[in-house]
Amino acid sequence: MTSMYRVKIIPEMDTDVDEFIKSICFVSPDIQNVVRTEEGIEIEISDAGKAMEIRAMLVGIMKKYTIPNKNRETYYENYLNDRRFYDISTLENDVIFFDNGQIGFGEKGKFLFDFLDSEFSEIAYELGAVEKLYPVLLPLDDYSMTGYVRKTPQYAIFCSTVNESLKDLEQTDVAIHDKKVKEIIKEPRFALSPSACFHTYIEYKDKTLKDNTIVTFRQNVFRNEGRLNYNEIGRLCDYHVREIVMIGSNEFILESRNKIMQKSKELMSKLQLIGDISIASDSFVVPKMQMYRKIQHIDKSKYEMHLNISPDKSISTASYNLHGKAFTDPFNISVENCEDTVTACVGFGLQRWVLAFLLQHGLNEESWPEKVKSEYFTNKKNYRIKKRKL
Repeated sequence: MTSMYRVKIIPEMDTDVDEFIKSICFVSPDIQNVVRTEEGIEIEISDAGKAMEIRAMLVGIMKKYTIPNKNRETYYENYLNDRRFYDISTLENDVIFFDNGQIGFGEKGKFLFDFLDSEFSEIAYELGAVEKLYPVLLPLDDYSMTGYVRKTPQYAIFCSTVNESLKDLEQTDVAIHDKKVKEIIKEPRFALSPSACFHTYIEYKDKTLKDNTIVTFRQNVFRNEGRLNYNEIGRLCDYHVREIVMIGSNEFILESRNKIMQKSKELMSKLQLIGDISIASDSFVVPKMQMYRKIQHIDKSKYEMHLNISPDKSISTASYNLHGKAFTDPFNISVENCEDTVTACVGFGLQRWVLAFLLQHGLNEESWPEKVKSEYFTNKKNYRIKKRKL
C-alpha cells in the first residue's frame, strides 16, 4: 500500500516559478498536488517510494526554467487607480463552471462574448480581412507538419473512433465504465486543434497567392493544460478564439501586426480595461524547448495582452505572433513577387476577455462602459421585439 509524501523545492533567484509550476504535473502521474508557499514549492506525491527520485528530477528540470527577460518590454499599459475588482464567486449567476477547464455563460456573458467578437472582427475587416469558417479536427500529418507538436506536445488532445467491430461497439459503454476505452479504439487520425491558425495553412498548402492576404475567423481551440492547472482562473481546455492570420512579405506582416496592436490598445481604453501589452513567450513544458522562450524575447516575435482580474494578477487575453517562415516553408505557401513569404497571427481569447471584463466591471450593466451598456440595452430591446412578433 502506497502513502502520500510531500517534498519541498526552493527555486533559484532566476527561476520562472509560474512557468515551472505549470509544467510540474507533466513530469509524473504520481504528482497529486502542487502548492506555492512563501518558502518555496510543495509537491504531494502519491508513492513515497518514488518521492526522492521525482524531487531530484524536478530540481534538474527547474534549472531550465529561467526568466527569459527580467526587464519585460511593455508596448502599452492602461491603469485606473480607482478600479474595484469583483470576486469570481460573484459571477456564478452568469459564468457556468464545468470540470477540467471548461466554462459557459448565461445571458450577460453570452452578450459580451458576441459583442467582443464583433469588435475584434471589425479590427480585422478594417485591414481587409476575408471571413472564413474552418473545421475543428486537425489531421495528424498536418499537425506534425506545423512543428507545434514537437515544441508543445503537452497540448495535444487526440481523437479516435471505436473499432469497426460489432463486439467492440457492443462493449463501448462497458469499456467507458471500466476505464478500458483504449482497448476498443483505433489509432487516432485527428487531434483537436490547439491553435486556431493551423487550418489556414492547410487551406493554402502548395499554393501561390496573388497578393498579401489576411483572413479572420472564430475557432474552437483545445489544449491539455495539465490536470493540476485548471484551478487557475482563465486556464481553459476548451475555448474560442477570434483569429486574424496574415500571409505576405515581412514588411506587410509587421505593419499589419502593429496596426492590430494599436487597435487593441484603443479598444482597451474604450472599454476601460486595466492591463498591458508586452513582450511574451509561449509555454514550453519540454525542458529542452525552453531556449525558444529566450529567442521569442530577443526577436520580439510575440506580444501578449494581459488584462487584470485582481489588483495584482492578470491573464493573457490576446497574442500577437510573428512566425517567419515556420509555416510557409513546410506547407509550401508563397505570394507572387514576394522573395520571402512569411506569416503572423493574432488571437483574441473570447472566454478570457469576458472573464476579465466581468471581474473588472461586474454584472451590473449600469456600471459598464457606455458603448457596451448601450449595445446591451439595444440588444435586449431587439430581442423583446422579435419575441413579441413570434
